[in-house]
Amino acid sequence: QKTAYEITYGDWSSDVCSSDLGSRTGDQLDRFDQIVTPYLPRVIVYYCGSNDLKAEDPPEAIFERFKAFSQRAVVKADDAATHPDTRAFVETYLKPHGITSMLDAPLRLGGDVAGLLCCEHTGTIRQWTSGEERFVISAAAAILQVWDKEHRRAAQAALKESETRLRNLNEAAGEGIFFHENGIIFDANPALCRMVRCDLSQLVGRDCLSLAAPELRAELEVKLASGRKLRYETIALRLDGSRFPVEISAHSTVFQGRSVRVVCVRDLTQLHAAEAQLRENEARLQRVMEGSQQGYWDWNVATGEVTFSDRWFTMLGYEPGELAQTFETWQKDRKSTRLNS
Repeated sequence: QKTAYEITYGDWSSDVCSSDLGSRTGDQLDRFDQIVTPYLPRVIVYYCGSNDLKAEDPPEAIFERFKAFSQRAVVKADDAATHPDTRAFVETYLKPHGITSMLDAPLRLGGDVAGLLCCEHTGTIRQWTSGEERFVISAAAAILQVWDKEHRRAAQAALKESETRLRNLNEAAGEGIFFHENGIIFDANPALCRMVRCDLSQLVGRDCLSLAAPELRAELEVKLASGRKLRYETIALRLDGSRFPVEISAHSTVFQGRSVRVVCVRDLTQLHAAEAQLRENEARLQRVMEGSQQGYWDWNVATGEVTFSDRWFTMLGYEPGELAQTFETWQKDRKSTRLNS
């Protein structure tokens, strides 16, 4: 195997120059089979363009020739029946259609072959010229340019649709949602704005820690820096200074090629109020039971858990907690009570 220097300066450079300016991309493309194919290189380091620019070639044309060189995929089969890339089709395709020569250019889109531009010749074997090769390469490039634009248009439309769905979901969500990058909020849904009583413009650009109670910010900063998926309860701070309990769910995601954090905020005010009311009701019931000197027991059939009140123990002559609080205790004491009576 020869070095790049030997190939460049020893084999072909002096033979492919189209002018005194030196070798240009068109020359290299025309002689691809001379300067690349025989050496079967695994890697090609290709520097080009300076001579083309000196010759005042349009940058767009230079780039198209570079793409054609880098994607060199023209199958030049003068004798299609013997060419290694086409001979497998002799019986199934070439002979039935009388094809003797082929000049094909695969159409690559996104690194994958999406199609094939085929030039087929019937009759005597045709020796394809370099001009015909350039025509096929140019035609393939033109097709790919159209396909690429359509592919980008479809991708942009799909992205826009996806972002619209996400936006609608965010706006319809009952929980507050905001996005931040390195702790700085760049978007939030209406539910969060209502929750902290402000406009979106007042949230964007704000440090997300400013929405937490000051005494908790150091602890939350550690959670923020971890980058892990988290769920925890804390105390949030509205822009008017009022506080309210929240549950935070946060995870990392990629947005427009950037790593960001998505944070869901659930207002626990009503839940905590309901829990407080329940505790108050239970305490009130306890006071009523104690005041009426009534004993009671409770049996959870599903779990088997049994609870006896202190008065229940004393009414039966026991000290509170003297017996195990089990269903068996209730059965045993019930039988004993009947015998004594």
